Amino acid sequence: NFLITYHPVTAMNENAIENLIEVLKNFSDVGQIITMPNSDPGHKKIFQVLEQYANQRENVYLKANLGFKRYLSVMNISNIVIGNSSSGIIEAPFLGTATLNIGVRQKGRLRAKSVIDCGTEKEEIKKSIEEILKKQFEKSTLYGDGFSAQKFLNFLRQKSFKTKVGFHDR
Repeated sequence: NFLITYHPVTAMNENAIENLIEVLKNFSDVGQIITMPNSDPGHKKIFQVLEQYANQRENVYLKANLGFKRYLSVMNISNIVIGNSSSGIIEAPFLGTATLNIGVRQKGRLRAKSVIDCGTEKEEIKKSIEEILKKQFEKSTLYGDGFSAQKFLNFLRQKSFKTKVGFHDR
């Protein structure tokens, strides 16, 4: 399975989504779960391209929003997360799911070894998917080990708060 989440990016190759779709057509034997883009400028074009693609393919499931738990569940059973969403940088590595990060939207973020970056051209995307499918990746705790809430609670329990914190009207 591929989990695909692609959002608009300003000042980027306007054909990036079309290039991605052309590459995905080569993987008709793979289940493709696509979530819709956020509402940033340019989302309507991406929405139309994705909707048209999904309507023509039996192996493609298009969903506006899976919700957080379902999204992570789908990510967990996917071979690759494809697109430019932060979920491919942060959550996918924690689950041990490979990520193909397309373009510059996530530029500057730390990356686990399971995150492969590529440009927006068809050949680069196709080659990157093929390379990822040949590899196995270990889970990464680069962005945490999943126990941050408990650690924060333990920290608060150890502190003594001598002053009350509140809001004051002026």
